[in-house]
Amino acid sequence: MRTYTGPTLDGTGTCTVTCPEWCVVDHGRLNDKADDMFHVSEKAVIVPPADPAASAESAIVPQMRADLMMHSTGREKDDVSILLRLDEYGDRAVDLDVAAADDVLAQLEEYTARFRRLRDLLAEVSAGR
Repeated sequence: MRTYTGPTLDGTGTCTVTCPEWCVVDHGRLNDKADDMFHVSEKAVIVPPADPAASAESAIVPQMRADLMMHSTGREKDDVSILLRLDEYGDRAVDLDVAAADDVLAQLEEYTARFRRLRDLLAEVSAGR
């Protein structure tokens, strides 16, 4: 496990925290306040392919992102959650516990099955069947 010693939020000293094994943040590069930062995992991201008919000005951005997060003062078993962001900036986001993550997974599995049926129908129609 990595440790990070950085300034405190009030600027009066330093604090050392131990990152969980899943944390991918370089807290030193960010000069994080050690007593007020977040441990973050690798992200899961859905980015749709670019629409060739769309304007070059409308960039394709992640439409859904998720990562495991925990505040530096938290205890892993109690204060960790998945942050599910539903837009580019995370303005529409929700913290998920295990039960809520299971619900989202069930919905994604249903979505994937329906999306696959749409894709198969598109392939049939495109082939002229």
